[in-house]
Amino acid sequence: MIRRRRQAHDDPVIPGTQIYGISFFNTTANSFDVQHLWSSSVYNGHGVIGVIRQGASVNVFPSDDTFYNASSVFGSGDDLGSGNYVFCLNARNAGVVPITVTNLASNTTYYCRYFAFNTAKGKVKYLTNTGTGNPRSKKTGS
Repeated sequence: MIRRRRQAHDDPVIPGTQIYGISFFNTTANSFDVQHLWSSSVYNGHGVIGVIRQGASVNVFPSDDTFYNASSVFGSGDDLGSGNYVFCLNARNAGVVPITVTNLASNTTYYCRYFAFNTAKGKVKYLTNTGTGNPRSKKTGS
């Protein structure tokens, strides 16, 4: 008989579906609005964290069992390393809301990536694969 190891009841499971459909609007020289999509019929995560990086793709991902502080003022949220800043932290029940990211340099490309997560008993697990239209980039105006 094959026995499967059961996950401890207090550990969160990694969400099965990633956030998708990043879109940008209201772009100026120093800010833009960014939002994502998720399908409530298939999304099984508790929330989403957004990471932004100037000039290159997001290359440092959130670490399991680490909680982060977000700020929509570029450079003010937690730095995951190498200039990868947390700009968004939303609970699933908050719905999809646009975030206005400010303090951006003009005529510069920014890369955004969202990660779904689940929490339980003071722990967190992040889904780090890509989704359709996640990640995406946007260049600010002149």
